[in-house]
Amino acid sequence: MMTVCSLCLGGCLSRRVMGHHPVQDGRYQQLRQEWSPSADPRFFWFFQLQGLLSVILSVPVLVAYA
Repeated sequence: MMTVCSLCLGGCLSRRVMGHHPVQDGRYQQLRQEWSPSADPRFFWFFQLQGLLSVILSVPVLVAYA
């Protein structure tokens, strides 16, 4: 069941991304415009923070399964 659900979600996301493929998402375009000229380092730290928060928020699930 999880495999089917994952494949369905992956297919939906792939279609959505490929529909906008050469064009960057509007939210990121706006951030790039607001953060210029130092957008690249800010994006780097923005995504690092997202990754760190994903790890922190997954800890309760990992503890529950341990």
